[in-house]
Amino acid sequence: MRRFLIYLSNSHEVILKSVIILIAVIAIAALLPHKVRYKFDFQKGKAWNNDELISPYDFAVLKDADSLNAEIVAVKQNIFPHFQLDTIVLTNAVAALKQRVDDDSISLEQRAELFNAGKIILNEVYGKGIIRLSEREQPGPNGRMVLIIGKLALHKGLGDFYEPSAAYAYIRKRASSFVNVGPERLVNLLSNSVSPNIFYDKKLTETIISQRLTEISSTRGMIRKGETIISRGEVVNSEKFLVLESLKKILNHQFPINKLPVKFIGDNY
Repeated sequence: MRRFLIYLSNSHEVILKSVIILIAVIAIAALLPHKVRYKFDFQKGKAWNNDELISPYDFAVLKDADSLNAEIVAVKQNIFPHFQLDTIVLTNAVAALKQRVDDDSISLEQRAELFNAGKIILNEVYGKGIIRLSEREQPGPNGRMVLIIGKLALHKGLGDFYEPSAAYAYIRKRASSFVNVGPERLVNLLSNSVSPNIFYDKKLTETIISQRLTEISSTRGMIRKGETIISRGEVVNSEKFLVLESLKKILNHQFPINKLPVKFIGDNY
């Protein structure tokens, strides 16, 4: 005990300094800003019962959910399904026709005439295009779509192309004009060579929609620093409500009490 008292006697300056430092730390901690949340009290269509609200800085006004949803729906409706033209299909069809003609037991002259007639019809059919459709692969409203040919994007309608049944009907009708080569033989050769060359590109369509959706802004204007947001007694209309809601969302992030980013005229903080 005596040693402890002697230690205290010899160390009183150190202990005093330590106590002073501890008190200073506690005092500083007490004075440091604390996190708070400011609670707004307002309703659309009701009067603003607080003092005049002044914007403490520039901030963006957020769009309401209905407006954002409407823009999203509009984007999806205005982007038509994208289809790709596969140019290899015609090349393969001509090659298949050539093989079948060469396998036919007719003279070389007849083969040449038959092949040339068939190639003409194939070029005509594929020049217009044969589109493949399914329950999930459909054009947009009124048959509208975008056709991708290499680096070109062309707006088209469903009526601009043949569907497979219409393509076969055209082949049969067109073959009847080649009397010298035997229309029925020509039809049989071509029917086995024809397949769609225009296909729905789901990945590209969804990518474009996603890109356009990211371009939709979630805001609809700015409130400038020092601008009066609303005055006492003023009715909180739709526009004021959006501004107040935008500021409320900002203030709902915790701010230091001495940096509370809102000022009501007449209030003391």
